[in-house]
Amino acid sequence: MHISPSQLGINIHLAGIRHFGLDEKNTIQIMLDLPYQHVRIPIPFDEIAPRKGVWDFSKRDYLLEQASKHNKTIHLQFGAKTIGWPEVWLPRWLTDTHPYIHKAHACIDEEKEVQEFLLQALAKTTKRYISLKNIGSIQIENEAFCRRLSVSNFRYISQEFHKKELAVLKKYNKTHIPILQNLPLNNVLDMFQALPYVFQNSDVIGLNIYNQHIASPILRGFNTAGLRIGLPLVKGLSFLTKKQLYVTELQTAPWLSGGKSTTKFSEKAFRNMIYACLKNNTKIVFLWDIEQILSKGSDMHKNLLTQLVTNR
Repeated sequence: MHISPSQLGINIHLAGIRHFGLDEKNTIQIMLDLPYQHVRIPIPFDEIAPRKGVWDFSKRDYLLEQASKHNKTIHLQFGAKTIGWPEVWLPRWLTDTHPYIHKAHACIDEEKEVQEFLLQALAKTTKRYISLKNIGSIQIENEAFCRRLSVSNFRYISQEFHKKELAVLKKYNKTHIPILQNLPLNNVLDMFQALPYVFQNSDVIGLNIYNQHIASPILRGFNTAGLRIGLPLVKGLSFLTKKQLYVTELQTAPWLSGGKSTTKFSEKAFRNMIYACLKNNTKIVFLWDIEQILSKGSDMHKNLLTQLVTNR
């Protein structure tokens, strides 16, 4: 099966690049040089609001400028929940005042001051970037309604507050850039609870898929069940509602435990999952955790990323 550059994208996660000890600017260039048309870029609020009343967009400005220079289609993602562990990226000065945010099963928007900060940050971020060329979609909150996601300590955004966030975006979205929200495909209960809201309030339906490198047979079986139920269901609903379908995160590298891979990288499983996604009416597949592959320094892994769009 031939894969076009227009069918693939990457997630650029600066915190992930730093975690693996990679040179930030060099790694950004390597990732943007990959022959994929799309790039998904988060705007974490802890970075742009380092102190109360202080706003600093310099790191994101640079990243977006580089993506534009490479003629990429840019997909923005911002909110309290942005991509990458620990999933909730809020400034320390805010979470120190509202420590409940760190607790398991917390509704992040519980307090009025937190709501006010989020809406202000959303407004400033949207106004700053929405007029950029080549914006393909905008997503507020990643995995917003995941109450059962352990890596984010089960923290979530309420649907009532998310509507307020969407209202801010729509106020400045004069050119009607598509709004994306993603579904927690790997957890059936989360998926069904979020399904009506996401389809009603999005132009694009995103899916986050982590599957091919799960070591535990029990968890792998649960994941597989979720995928078997979720993919055909979402495919059918997207066709009926005429919604576009993206895979916003497809696991590329294995899970890590104590700095070591829990399982070996499977090129076959990796390719087969991309093919399965594209065959299920998915317009774009965004690869996740490429920085981990690059940190291994393996030409085999780097070449694989390039060969995805050159091999038939």
